[in-house]
Amino acid sequence: MNSLAHSLLLGNGRRCLHGCARLTLGQPSHATHPNLIASNEVTPRITVQEYRSRRDKLADVISSYDTSKRHVVVVPSHDRSYMAAGVPFIYRQHSNMRYLSGFLENESVLVMEIDNTGHHSTLFVKEHSAHENIWEGQRSGTNGALQLTGVDRTENVKKLETSLIHSAVNEDTLLWYNQTTPVSPSLHSKYLEPLVRRVQPSNIRNADSYIESLRLVKSEAERDLMRKCGDLTSEMFIESMKFSVEHPDEHALFAKFDYECRINGASNLAYLPVIAGGKNALAIHYIRNDQAIASDSMVLVDCGCDLHGYVSDVTRTWPVSGRFTAAQREMYEAVEEICNTCIQFCKAGEYSLDDIYSIMMALTAKQLIRLGVASGSMSDKQLSQLAYQICPHHVGHWLGMDVHDTPSMSRSKKLEPHQVICIEPGMYFGENDERVPKEMRGIGIRVEDNILITEDGYENLTSALPSSANEIEALLNDS
Repeated sequence: MNSLAHSLLLGNGRRCLHGCARLTLGQPSHATHPNLIASNEVTPRITVQEYRSRRDKLADVISSYDTSKRHVVVVPSHDRSYMAAGVPFIYRQHSNMRYLSGFLENESVLVMEIDNTGHHSTLFVKEHSAHENIWEGQRSGTNGALQLTGVDRTENVKKLETSLIHSAVNEDTLLWYNQTTPVSPSLHSKYLEPLVRRVQPSNIRNADSYIESLRLVKSEAERDLMRKCGDLTSEMFIESMKFSVEHPDEHALFAKFDYECRINGASNLAYLPVIAGGKNALAIHYIRNDQAIASDSMVLVDCGCDLHGYVSDVTRTWPVSGRFTAAQREMYEAVEEICNTCIQFCKAGEYSLDDIYSIMMALTAKQLIRLGVASGSMSDKQLSQLAYQICPHHVGHWLGMDVHDTPSMSRSKKLEPHQVICIEPGMYFGENDERVPKEMRGIGIRVEDNILITEDGYENLTSALPSSANEIEALLNDS
């Protein structure tokens, strides 16, 4: 078999677009990015078979909800967002849609029809248009989407309402669609709201939590992507931290982080970063990133990368002078010790994120006594209240395709192997807080690492990034 013929075949003998130059897709493929995407992959590292397996698992979960019913699951794409008239933001596919199909274009909907004989998936997509080809470039269209994704069938999105009315408007069918907070207001108003009005409210369910329960546990390919994302993020931080010594400016640092992220292969920064010099670090979600940083101040940076749809979320705090003052070091080492201790409790079956949060609060209270902010004579209740005032956020959250991933999954769940979380303790001492030693006022510190839960413990995905005060000083002074 010659190389062209080989590239047109998947393992099951189905024709594949990846080796076919005469059809153009609206997203990267093996044909355009053979260095990133193998011939049997839809997106980097995720194969046609893995996407099919995800749909199989969802079908099993949904079917078991009520085996006497048919089920129709509707998973829309995100709408495109605009910063001004005709000026779009970078488009990012909704994570549930990407997880189940790998299709990255807007104005698309995945529909899964499930009954006791199996399931069938149809991807509704926007067809090619001469106008869009001129202004925005090619779309995949029904032919390209079918050959790329491995779904059972593709249709023009204009046929969505008619198709769903035929399949979902039935007393024996449950419609699984989030009508309360639609992912795509435009698709909802155009095609899905008219459908919802025809279905009995008692026959409508929301599949989001079922999809998120699958996303919570990462496959081998997903774990590899998150490892690579952690390595890339560590390198981004290292280069940017060194840069900050000569360029102590929030805006310049923002540009440096963005550059290092993209030049090393990530799609984008995972979120608008926090780059907070001095007292700006007291605002946990400070995102102005537009101030000069005083030479005797520290900078808190909370930043991550989006690598092929999987993200990191990392924080470090360091002195732009290259050396911690005595007070800065004492504070920093307190937070780093809390972080390192909390990570030791990241064990499957034993602890939940809420459990680790309680541990973080107890550790914070002890450190506040050591720092002279609290008194050992205070009651446990007083210490707990003070610890919450000093660190008013949780210890961490789920991590994966989104920064605050799988939001319907409770943090009270015991950790399981192959889940990924972040651990992010912090201390924020107000400028005028007289409980705090004067030399520590106006300082905010957070340390955050990304942790993969394993069968017998954990793996720190961002361990390549210096964390201790000594390591940070060595990095900042490495010429």
